[in-house]
Amino acid sequence: MDYSDRTHKDRTVYQLALGACDYNVKDENGNIVVDGMIEMIEEHFKNLPMPQHIKDQIKVFEREQATIKIENLKTEYINNIMCNQYEGQFPEGQEAEEEKRVQQDEEALDKLMNVIKAIKDDENDDAYVESTSALDDTIHRIIRTEKSELADKLRSLVSTVMKAPSNEAFDIAFEAFERFLITQDGFIDEKATVFDFSLLKALYQFRNHLEPKEEQTFGKHFNHQLLDYASQSYADNYVRFGNDWDSPKNLFVWKKVLGGLDRGVPACDAQVIAQEPWSIMENGEKSRRSLKLTYGGESYYPLGGDSTREIGYNCSFQETAAISQGTMRRVAAFKTYLKQKFRLPCLPNTHTVSHKRKAIDEMSVLSVKNRRQK
Repeated sequence: MDYSDRTHKDRTVYQLALGACDYNVKDENGNIVVDGMIEMIEEHFKNLPMPQHIKDQIKVFEREQATIKIENLKTEYINNIMCNQYEGQFPEGQEAEEEKRVQQDEEALDKLMNVIKAIKDDENDDAYVESTSALDDTIHRIIRTEKSELADKLRSLVSTVMKAPSNEAFDIAFEAFERFLITQDGFIDEKATVFDFSLLKALYQFRNHLEPKEEQTFGKHFNHQLLDYASQSYADNYVRFGNDWDSPKNLFVWKKVLGGLDRGVPACDAQVIAQEPWSIMENGEKSRRSLKLTYGGESYYPLGGDSTREIGYNCSFQETAAISQGTMRRVAAFKTYLKQKFRLPCLPNTHTVSHKRKAIDEMSVLSVKNRRQK
């Protein structure tokens, strides 16, 4: 199980790194600033012991003094092992599956953002956004810190909502969750004679969509394109949502939506965010491969270190919003980093892949651009 509660089954170290897209990242000048685990691990494949039938063939080549044949034989054996592991993580047709996932993730985000857009921009509805955010914080605090019958019941209800396998199951689970919140003291403000649960439901539906519901045995662990899409959606609606970083709607999106996505990034990405992406991508600093935040001394992972400051509920670790030129540059640096993560990892010798993977970088980026233009 990784930091984001994804369970990975029957994976090798190489496959775990592939799934995390933990490969070399270059800064704006083309220098490698993040040393990828994929490349590090690939260097160690050459140290694998040769099986007996390869050893026997090597002895034949040694008698013939065929040094090149020996090297080619070893290289082919290692390439086959790497290729088999690669295709075990990214089987044929995986590109199409990733594209489908990207579209579904963006649709789920749009659904939540549309609910926020539909809330009127007046003082009363700002208060509704704030009260919904506060209710979510209260629920999370009780689940994370309290040991009581009420907390156990709340944990069970939230777990059922988050793990609901279908829209129908989600609606049934959330209805039970809503009834519990209404009947229990301390959740709904007494002044709110009628509390509209639509925003809270939309938020939990988005979380349900992102929740890992089964063991991971192939594919990418995380959709980096969704993180980029969400950041852009935040920027596009920044003025509409109050034109201030701490307006109720902008704060809700930053904490609950962007922060929620922050909870799912692989450790290699969390290390970059913790160090500040602009210092790596723009200033050319080497990644420290540390989860400790540059400012504040906190640790990005493990999640849940402090219930009063936990990403996805009451904070995010992303720099956002075009408040100033400096902030814009920082956000741009992060987007530059993310775009290098859009593609599937590629083998060093791509010709060894049976289905002849070609130009993954260009295909992935182009498909995203085409869909957004439409």
